[in-house]
Amino acid sequence: MLVALAAVLLGHVASPPPPPNPAPAVAQGEFDGYAGRELWDAWLSWVRVRAIEQRTAAFDALGAPEGWWVYRDGPSFEQDSGRWTEYSLAGYVYACRRDDGSCEWIFRSAGLQRDQQVYADLAESRFDGTALAAELRAGGILPSDLAGHAGFRFESGAQIDDLIEPLLRLRQVRETDCPAVGQWQAPLAEMPPLPLNGERADARGPQTPPIPIHIRYTLDIPMTAFGGADVHVRIDDVRNAQLWTLWQTITAGIEACED
Repeated sequence: MLVALAAVLLGHVASPPPPPNPAPAVAQGEFDGYAGRELWDAWLSWVRVRAIEQRTAAFDALGAPEGWWVYRDGPSFEQDSGRWTEYSLAGYVYACRRDDGSCEWIFRSAGLQRDQQVYADLAESRFDGTALAAELRAGGILPSDLAGHAGFRFESGAQIDDLIEPLLRLRQVRETDCPAVGQWQAPLAEMPPLPLNGERADARGPQTPPIPIHIRYTLDIPMTAFGGADVHVRIDDVRNAQLWTLWQTITAGIEACED
């Protein structure tokens, strides 16, 4: 069962993307018939895909380290400005050890270094036009088909994983190290009931200043995390300060624990 709250206070407008990265000097000219600019676009696109995949894999691993398994999901929070490097996610899981069956709550978060130029520099450092052209041809993508083709998975992409890893922004806090991680239900239970029938008169709170970044927040709260009914609450909004405050209330104990 899904209960969805979507009280959109402002239009869902993503911040404008930065201009595309021009092809660097190493990508000028042609490589076995492939235009350097198009080859560069395909390669840079793949670098971005690898970064996103590594962020997702790292987030999953933080919730279920080797020898653990996730028994139950807790609240989770996503933040998205519309730019791929500025997306981040965080959340709780109740995970158990496979050896002794002991369980605890784990808080985890994952994001990326936000400067997109860093990824362009990374891509340039590992750009090999001849090798990339050979991979494309072996994959059945001819030079005439490359323009706008941003979905090719270069096998040589594995060569950039070591450069992407330091760009991950990861965090894991376990209940055994910080008891507050296992007490997130308390502040949530003390809050007034969430309005399920539309926007309340006081829902807007203070007026949001005219900032250029329209950040979208998504908060998921599975009621099974309370040991209750199979109900799932999702609050999805843009530039809603109260939604951010709600997440801060849930996680406040962790911040105090780490101070």
